[in-house]
Amino acid sequence: MRYIQKASKEPWDLAEWKASNAETSQLLTWRSMPGSVKKALRLFLLREQGFLCAYTMERISEENCHIEHFRPRSKYPELQVDYWNLFACWPNPHLPSKDGNKKYTHGAIQKADDDSDICNPIIKKEVEGAFAFAIGGKVRGNTPLAESTIDVLNLNDPGLCAKRQWAIMTSLGISPVNGLPKIQFSKEFIKKRVQKLRTFDERGRLVPFCLAIEQCLLRYQVGNNRL
Repeated sequence: MRYIQKASKEPWDLAEWKASNAETSQLLTWRSMPGSVKKALRLFLLREQGFLCAYTMERISEENCHIEHFRPRSKYPELQVDYWNLFACWPNPHLPSKDGNKKYTHGAIQKADDDSDICNPIIKKEVEGAFAFAIGGKVRGNTPLAESTIDVLNLNDPGLCAKRQWAIMTSLGISPVNGLPKIQFSKEFIKKRVQKLRTFDERGRLVPFCLAIEQCLLRYQVGNNRL
């Protein structure tokens, strides 16, 4: 999980729909929101997040994601159309997983309507520095809330860890055999790579698992006594 900078104002399509229904005496609901508004909102969230899942940092698209309610609709009906409660997350529950079934073992689907305390991606003090990623793909929490987040979302799911490890190894250009490779990168090299990891590309995307890659990259800096 990484910090997500939300816009200062909610998306135009969502605001316009709310304004056009402002006279109704009933609570605006997720079910009553038109599909066209949901589609525009989903694309807005994807672009805002660099096309990465808000919980797992996997690559997502309009086809394989859904709009996640951080505070579930079942328990917080007043937040069901609140932009600051909404994220784009993997997967699209209406699509079968790659192995042909619909059983997903990590992320938003695992969370479901669980109201356990987890880190909120838009609260910087809860997220930044809270997660420590290993080159082997696993993650541990540096705070009790982060540990709870990892448990609730199952962020150490073997399949997710394998994806994370592959992304880290590929980005660093290493393939360790019999332990970690004995290499180091210059400060200038790392500075450029970190800047790239934090920058949206020409298609508005961030590198999948960018935060995990950045943390592992820094461990290979020349002069780093943590090696």
